Amino acid sequence: MSSPREAHFAPFESMENGKIVGYGADLMHYVLDTDLAGVEVRQLDLPFQGILPGLDTRKFDFVVTSVTVNKARYDQFAFMAIPSANSPTGLGAGEG
Repeated sequence: MSSPREAHFAPFESMENGKIVGYGADLMHYVLDTDLAGVEVRQLDLPFQGILPGLDTRKFDFVVTSVTVNKARYDQFAFMAIPSANSPTGLGAGEG
């Protein structure tokens, strides 16, 4: 099986000693170890722009990565029922 991610977004995904590490990788390993023992997954480090289109064309088996769920993505893909992280957006400006 194959699972892509863009491993340049710590702490969710990053590279360490040539391996993909972080929250997404930890979650994937937890699910595999708990429910799918013995299943081998090839983790791929790819540009984010190709991850969801690749999943849509079945180039990849599944994706465990950080992504904003919008209506178009929600209508096209099966996401977790409960978001696993919240990433609010803010704007800061200095005086002057």
